[in-house]
Amino acid sequence: MRCASVRIAGVPLAETPKDLESWCDMVEKQRQSLQALIERLLPHAGHRGGVECKHFFSGAAAYTGGRIFMTLTSAGLALTLPSHRRVTLLEQGAKPLRYFPKAPIKKDYVVVPDNLVQDDDALTGLMQESLRYCGLPKVSASAQRRPRRK
Repeated sequence: MRCASVRIAGVPLAETPKDLESWCDMVEKQRQSLQALIERLLPHAGHRGGVECKHFFSGAAAYTGGRIFMTLTSAGLALTLPSHRRVTLLEQGAKPLRYFPKAPIKKDYVVVPDNLVQDDDALTGLMQESLRYCGLPKVSASAQRRPRRK
């Protein structure tokens, strides 16, 4: 669990509650926190119709073009990023994303380190990069290996 002293858009991350009503409140607060973060750091993203926040398991997810580019859960604030950026962030203290302790690692995501979450300029740049990355069509691994036919 993350420490409740970490704040996103001025709202502390909640620890996982024991009862359903508290859980629903926590999930809604995380969705509102994620929405507020996007409105504050990327004010034009929502106006282009390209960003939408929804409930996501035990937290919230932000979507662009139907793809998740950012999540906020008890695991922390996670972004979908290209591999070279993930490697750089992992070297700077980011963690691979696991939604549950024994769950598989979500390969395109990293949990952003707290020092970058608190740095508006750095976080804005990462969010913009994630939006660009998620706006690109996915290419399968087999398509990347196959030579193009002429």
